[in-house]
Amino acid sequence: MSSLRAISVAAVTPSRTGAADAVSYMQQDLAVAKSLGDIAGECRAHGNLGSAYFSKGNYKEALTSHRYQLVLAMKCKDTQAAASALTSLGKWTQ
Repeated sequence: MSSLRAISVAAVTPSRTGAADAVSYMQQDLAVAKSLGDIAGECRAHGNLGSAYFSKGNYKEALTSHRYQLVLAMKCKDTQAAASALTSLGKWTQ
């Protein structure tokens, strides 16, 4: 499954089959991005995975994924992804 295909499937999964399946698809997306050396894809996948974990109540995993998202965003100099990661991490201070 291509990285883009996996994320498209993951985007519609929560409403159909639940967050557990969404996490599974997003983990596949992350694995594909890593295997391709796609740092921007890894960044996106960590952000999506963090959001899915947060929705499931797995806050420790969500925090870890969003931290990875931030590190990768800074590595890619992607200010939008960095802002998204910081926004997600800001949920912890509320």
